[in-house]
Amino acid sequence: MGATAAVEMIDTREGADITLECRFSPQIASQDPTLFWQRTSTKDGKQQMENVFVQDRSLVPNYRLDYRPHMGRYDLLISNVTYDRDNGEFVCKVLATGLGQVLHSQTMQVTVLIPPGQPIISPASPTATEGKQMDLICSTTGGSPDPMIHWFKNDLSYSLESIPSLGRSRTAPTSGNHSFIPQKKDDGAVFRCVVSSRAMPEGEQYEANVTLSVNYFPRVSVSAGKENILRVERDSPAVLKCNVDAKPAVSNVRWTRGGRFVATSFTHTIPKVGLSDSGSYVCIADNGLGRPGEAELTLDVLYPPLVAVEARREAEEGESIRVHCNVSANPAPLSVEWIRPDLPEFRQSGSILSLHRITADSAGTYMCRAVNLVNSNGKSYERHGNATLVLRVRHKPGAAKITPEKPIATEGNSIILTCEANPSGWPAPQFRWWKDNSEAAIATGARFAINSAHLNTEGTYHCQANNEMGHGTSASVQLQVHQAPRFIAKVPSQKTKRSGDKDFEISCDAQGKPKPSVRWLKDGDEILPGLMYDIITDESENTVGVGTVKSVLSFTGKSRNGHSEIVPSDRGQYTCIFYNSVKQTESTMQLRVEHQPLKMHQYDKVAHDLGENAKVTCIVKAFPRPDFEWSNKNGKRLPTAIGQHYEVNDTILSEDMFKSVLVINNINEDDYSEYTCTARNAMGYLDTHIRLQRKGPPEKPNSLIAVASTANSVTLQWEPGFNGGQSDTKYFVSYRKVGAPDQISECDNYAARSDPKEGREFDCQKNSTCNVTSLDPHYTYIFKAKAINFKGSSDFSEEVSATTQLDGFPVPQRVTYDPSTGQVAVNLASSCLQLLAHVETRDEHGEWSTFKKVSVGGMSILEFRVPTPSPSPATTTITEAISPASLESETYVRVRLCLQSSGENVCGSFVKAEIGPMYINSAAAFVTPTMVATVVSIVVFVLLVAVIIIAKKCKRTQKKVKKDHELENSSSRPSIVTQQPPPPYYPSGMENKALEHSLDLGLDDPAKTVYGTTPQNGYVYHNAPNGHMSGGVNMPYIDNSYSNSNNGGSVNSQDSLWQAKNGGGEIQQSQSRQYTHYDGHSYGGMDDYGHYPPVQDDYLNQRNNYMATDAYGNVLKPKKRVDHLDSPYHDVSGLPDPYGEHHQVEGDENKTQHLGLSFDESLESGYSTPNSRSRRVIREIIV
Repeated sequence: MGATAAVEMIDTREGADITLECRFSPQIASQDPTLFWQRTSTKDGKQQMENVFVQDRSLVPNYRLDYRPHMGRYDLLISNVTYDRDNGEFVCKVLATGLGQVLHSQTMQVTVLIPPGQPIISPASPTATEGKQMDLICSTTGGSPDPMIHWFKNDLSYSLESIPSLGRSRTAPTSGNHSFIPQKKDDGAVFRCVVSSRAMPEGEQYEANVTLSVNYFPRVSVSAGKENILRVERDSPAVLKCNVDAKPAVSNVRWTRGGRFVATSFTHTIPKVGLSDSGSYVCIADNGLGRPGEAELTLDVLYPPLVAVEARREAEEGESIRVHCNVSANPAPLSVEWIRPDLPEFRQSGSILSLHRITADSAGTYMCRAVNLVNSNGKSYERHGNATLVLRVRHKPGAAKITPEKPIATEGNSIILTCEANPSGWPAPQFRWWKDNSEAAIATGARFAINSAHLNTEGTYHCQANNEMGHGTSASVQLQVHQAPRFIAKVPSQKTKRSGDKDFEISCDAQGKPKPSVRWLKDGDEILPGLMYDIITDESENTVGVGTVKSVLSFTGKSRNGHSEIVPSDRGQYTCIFYNSVKQTESTMQLRVEHQPLKMHQYDKVAHDLGENAKVTCIVKAFPRPDFEWSNKNGKRLPTAIGQHYEVNDTILSEDMFKSVLVINNINEDDYSEYTCTARNAMGYLDTHIRLQRKGPPEKPNSLIAVASTANSVTLQWEPGFNGGQSDTKYFVSYRKVGAPDQISECDNYAARSDPKEGREFDCQKNSTCNVTSLDPHYTYIFKAKAINFKGSSDFSEEVSATTQLDGFPVPQRVTYDPSTGQVAVNLASSCLQLLAHVETRDEHGEWSTFKKVSVGGMSILEFRVPTPSPSPATTTITEAISPASLESETYVRVRLCLQSSGENVCGSFVKAEIGPMYINSAAAFVTPTMVATVVSIVVFVLLVAVIIIAKKCKRTQKKVKKDHELENSSSRPSIVTQQPPPPYYPSGMENKALEHSLDLGLDDPAKTVYGTTPQNGYVYHNAPNGHMSGGVNMPYIDNSYSNSNNGGSVNSQDSLWQAKNGGGEIQQSQSRQYTHYDGHSYGGMDDYGHYPPVQDDYLNQRNNYMATDAYGNVLKPKKRVDHLDSPYHDVSGLPDPYGEHHQVEGDENKTQHLGLSFDESLESGYSTPNSRSRRVIREIIV
């Protein structure tokens, strides 16, 4: 019997041709066996087996046979494979004829590969219930062979368990069922079905996913911390919050307490909790899934200590008592104690008050006070509770005391005298009152009230306390009765006088106690006797202290015509005021003065252009009311009427101020003339001439004064001149620094130098009061003002000088004192101020007195001797080595610095001397010479090494490019340096406010230019090109400057003042460009390096050799050095010099200059930042 091979799997696709090989041993053919092929396929869900070939006879179409049994070959050839026909199992059998014995058998499974269809998940929108089984079924149809189906959840890489169901036909679906018990965490989970088959291209698979919605039971929590305990202070609102996580969501909850229903809201609020609200609260939520959720919350009501003690107790002297204090609190009290409010030193800890052998002094109020710490809403609060016990000790009253001790009553008013005894006595005492030497009682009780005091109420009042235990000591006070001033004679309510009347006076009389004083006021301002008035006062006093005062105000004085004539300015309200400690009273008179009209308008001119309506205003002061009349320059009265060429409007401004306005409609050339305003009343007349002219430039301001100053500003005020008819007239203040007061002459501090003659400007807009800012502290400036409008500018006003205030004051850096020798050393900071050292010593009584005053301007150290103090009897013998620690509390010397010109009015604070010789040695021997020498040596060495390295590099570079330079055409144009210069840096403040185009004027039109670029009256006005700051504030970026000031120091500091000559390392460089007009070649700000150590003298001398001697000319460039190339960019060649009148640079300026100097190559240019970092040179080109 032949062997049967395993089933052979053969995959094919529809339309293909395949060969099923059936091979056996050729010897079998000699037995004349029966050969046949069988096919088993599935149709309509049923398996059918049929013969395909028997021997070489075909039983079904589309099959062929390779029939060569003698060779052991019986192959089945299938052409144009189809799924319905050929998908199935094929069996090749060789049977022995007649016996049925299987001599050979081969089974082949032919699979016609057909990709499966897209997977379908059922249900498509799955909704599950927590705890109940859920089946997710993924099915696919049409595949051959049956595909593999896997389930995945979310992003998990491993597959879930599933039960497969094979279709076994392309018409039957294949499915995978994932069955599970859903949990809350599965809500929203994404389940993914993956279908794969070998009929699909390698790596390809189909996917489908669904999102699971899980309805879960309520999860309930309460917002009350870890222990679910809500602690709320009594009488505060308690908010019980119930948080429910459920699906479906619940619309309400049930709050219960002790099984009883409380509320249905998620947030249950108890507006004002009490102790009865304490307990357990349960929140229950049910969403209909059959399992309600709940959480328990404990409400703990916190309350401050509730203290209870007996209200009062009575005891006998010598007795001992114990009182218990009952305290209830949540949380428990931290402390319980007994105190006496009237006796701060009395204190007993604990709840028991124990008093032994009490005396009368033991009587009083005792308070039991408890404290606990309440933690409410995350914060801790200390709460107090108390209760009082009144202890009464039976004893007689002590000494009486009357308050107030010095009673003063006002006539007609009430006063209360209060009597008390100390000790008060128990039982409660009675009080008896009597007056002067009479023993008759005038009142009883602790309070004695006088309802209406009068002068005979004055006297001595006595009070005494008594009870059944005895009498106390009496007390007495002296009662005084004061009287408010009362008029005996008042001034008349009104009076009318004529201008020129003589010998006029008014008087008023009053009396009061104490004797009143008198003041006279005119229109609310006090009248002082002298130039215009004289005041004569007559005073007297009677036996009871009532004073009578008569005061006469006489209109006499040397400033009056004829010494006593009434003038129009006397008009006003005069008030006579009498006052004393009780009150003040007054009498008022209105004085009217009849006088002829007086001119009150400011200007005798008005300005209007042709075609405008001119208003010529005339204002006069007169009484009685005047009549106005207008006439032309020929004295002819003008015809005025409404709607005509001339109109007149008269207005009453006040009782004695009147205005008349002449309106000239549509003025023409003939109207430009002088007009006369005549004002006439019974006292006379006034002719005022007013000129009508064309609009023009303004007149200069007058009466310029400085009204206030600070460390960096000065406030100016002036009277505006006529504005030329232009309402938009603005004002500018030109100012310049002229020096620093109190400065030593040797100090070469640039900040103290004067500004150039042109100065700087400040825009004051339309104001006649102007605060000029950004000034340096403690410097003198000269100011002058001018007016500008569209028509032009005025002349400058008169100049006025003002000095800014000091900002801070220097103090000694260190003061050291050696008690053994009396040697004192004072280390001083560098300063340009003329300072005075004020030295004080202390005597044996601890009093300070002046020892000496020494001028210290320009000094760095001051040394002197003071007398050594005698040791006090309690002081032990001082050895040679005095310990500073032992004398620390015995400061003997102190020093302060004062401004020499101010005496001791402007001074810094005192600095006390440090004790001990070692301070002096270290300060004097090391700090000054050693430190300076060390620093200078290091700086010199570093600079020397840097110069050598740069020189070597320059030589190598010159050799390398020598041939290239020889090939250059001498007439070729210079190549511009390719390195881009850094952007300009500007100061943060605006120095020249006038250059901001703040006037909206036609400045761009040369014909209309008011502020040109040419000097006007010695002052330069200009515009800043390319948006640069003006006024010479053309500063480079300084790499190591930490100052906010344009001058190297803070605007609010005295940095520039404290730099001594060469002491602060000031670079000796002209700073002339700081305050002059804009110059493209110049850069300010080099004074920013006053903070740095001094540079080498050689370097300074070399710089000084080529600096401009003209303090305000162009910045001169350095002479050419051997190891540096001349740069064509020191100047802007080919451009016109806008300041051609300045001095020209001497030397090599006109020579052909070499090319290629970079922006950071030269230190000698005067523009590089003087520090050890990479240097940046900033240049600007003005086009």
